[in-house]
Amino acid sequence: MKKTLSLFFGVIIITACGILQNDSFSGYWAISFDGDFKDTFHFKVDENKQFSFAETISMQGNDYDVTIEGSIDEEGILSANINLDSQTVGRLNGKVNYENGIGNWMEAGLSGTWSAIKKQ
Repeated sequence: MKKTLSLFFGVIIITACGILQNDSFSGYWAISFDGDFKDTFHFKVDENKQFSFAETISMQGNDYDVTIEGSIDEEGILSANINLDSQTVGRLNGKVNYENGIGNWMEAGLSGTWSAIKKQ
């Protein structure tokens, strides 16, 4: 009986650790841009490691409605397009793990870095 209880609790502990482990890119993220443009946006990465979100950005005194669409591959390489009026006007590139990430962005002659943090 004692061995059965020990085995039972051991399985529960191992299962709980697996559930609590953050081993997926999917979930909610915050991304902060720095450089020629500074702002922070929130978005969701789906179970297929893809994301798409729309934001209004203010640059050089003008507001622009952009969509940022991209994906994360198995190694954590993030790549995305910055689209304005269905035209790609910029790119995001970088690397993420299951908790955070960093990279570069470029858009119409402007550039900078970005950092991201996965929300719990």
